[in-house]
Amino acid sequence: MASSWAISHAGSRGLLARANGRRLAVAVAAKRNVHKAPPNNKPRVARLELDNERLYTDAAYLPPPGAGPITLVKAPGGGRAILATANIAPGEVVMVSSPVAFQTAPVGTDLRPEQLLQALDAAQLSDAGSHRISLLYDGTVGSTSQVVPLDQFFNAEAHVKKAAAKAKAAAKGFGAKPVAAREPALATCRGFGDKQADSSVSQPPSADTIMQGGAAAPGRSTVANSNSRRLEAVVKFNAYGHEHRDLAACEARQEDDSAYVGLWPEYALLNHSCAPNTSATLVGDRLVIRASRAIERGSDVTVSYLQEMAMTPAQRRRQYLSGAYGFTCMCNRCKLEDSQPEAVKQRVQSIHETVSSQEWQARTQAAYSSKDARLLRQMQEDAKALTDALEKDMDEAKVGPEVQPWLRASAYSAYFLQALGSDVGKKDQLAVPRSLLPYVAIVAPASDVHLLLTLEVLLRAAEQAKDSKETESATRACILAATLRYGNMSQGLLTKILDAIIKRDSYMGIFTVARPASRSTAAAATSEAVSKAAAA
Repeated sequence: MASSWAISHAGSRGLLARANGRRLAVAVAAKRNVHKAPPNNKPRVARLELDNERLYTDAAYLPPPGAGPITLVKAPGGGRAILATANIAPGEVVMVSSPVAFQTAPVGTDLRPEQLLQALDAAQLSDAGSHRISLLYDGTVGSTSQVVPLDQFFNAEAHVKKAAAKAKAAAKGFGAKPVAAREPALATCRGFGDKQADSSVSQPPSADTIMQGGAAAPGRSTVANSNSRRLEAVVKFNAYGHEHRDLAACEARQEDDSAYVGLWPEYALLNHSCAPNTSATLVGDRLVIRASRAIERGSDVTVSYLQEMAMTPAQRRRQYLSGAYGFTCMCNRCKLEDSQPEAVKQRVQSIHETVSSQEWQARTQAAYSSKDARLLRQMQEDAKALTDALEKDMDEAKVGPEVQPWLRASAYSAYFLQALGSDVGKKDQLAVPRSLLPYVAIVAPASDVHLLLTLEVLLRAAEQAKDSKETESATRACILAATLRYGNMSQGLLTKILDAIIKRDSYMGIFTVARPASRSTAAAATSEAVSKAAAA
């Protein structure tokens, strides 16, 4: 990465010092107020607290699995859902899940669920791991029909031992009630209510079926001896992976980055939403799930299965989810788009199809790679023509201002290209990345793109506005995005996390894209700005 873009550790600490000292302290105090013991006439709410300083600095530390104020319930219309049993504050830990299977590969490798299945076939799982797998959704209606306490997941080993002891006592005639032939089935509820059940997939076997071990050592089970077709379905519907880990967490913990795929049973229980209220961060082999928005008591706790397709129209999102997970999404965002006038919906879809076409992709790549002013100007004008048409359609249809950002988020690719064309090859403009932030924050808070855009706005504000309200506002927005993703942090850890992100090539919210040469004067201007902030 060009040194002109970098902010030194001391420099970034100076930039954030004032905002941390004033506003982050207020945020931390407010968060602590959320965790105050309730009045004596109300039960105390169990919260899952993590040592963030250790979590992001000690590579040997893995947080224990556990759940915050959530419960698993039967959802209206069928299936199940994870609900909040108390108000959950933004940035608060919802759960920590450990994998029953986990595989890594060099960065950029497209690891597929099938590869995880091969690893499972050759592995020996603990009885607890087998029990957790036995409770997951496999594509059948039967696998979503029963609800068990979350304790059976997070404390599976104790549950299995207790069940085994009970069965042994019953066999000896000690008066214990006979144990049912199979454990209640539990599903991931991926798209409950619109599940496309596959009758060719067998019904969930009991934990004992999956735990058949043959010659396996006591307390272990050979996965190959389980129902292989069901296991294949479980992995297909519940595996989760990415082409790279959380880059800031890796840098802070001094871990190597890698592609990964794994099976985290508790995480798999979370239903999908195209505008989720949680985000997941991989730390070691643990998935740490935090609230990315305020979650009210009784609300669904959701996650997105979309990743890169989060900023696409409802039709494209549903097409992907139906093919990958077998359900038609009816989340609030999808229903909001469904309720819009037909002309507006068709415009959003048309924009996506146009920008996604091979012709547009080739033109965009040529314009950005060459930095040719004529090509960039043409790209900007063409993209602006698309966004202007959408704006006109929304005005004519009298789409409310509270709905418009959601529609722009679904047509994000055009707004992004318009911003890109107006930015590349020119002196960095603060308004360009800031114009994209509302659409990302409303759909994917705490995502990579959200955090990268807030950081880019902060860097540009420090360079241009220096010690001003613009810099203070940008600092607050960046701290908020980092807190949503990583939780409350000390000033030192916050600086370390942001420095780790700055070290990676990124531009306009996208990792691995080289920053433009126009940032050649950024370092000097930023140093001056942070010096003034530190002095203040």
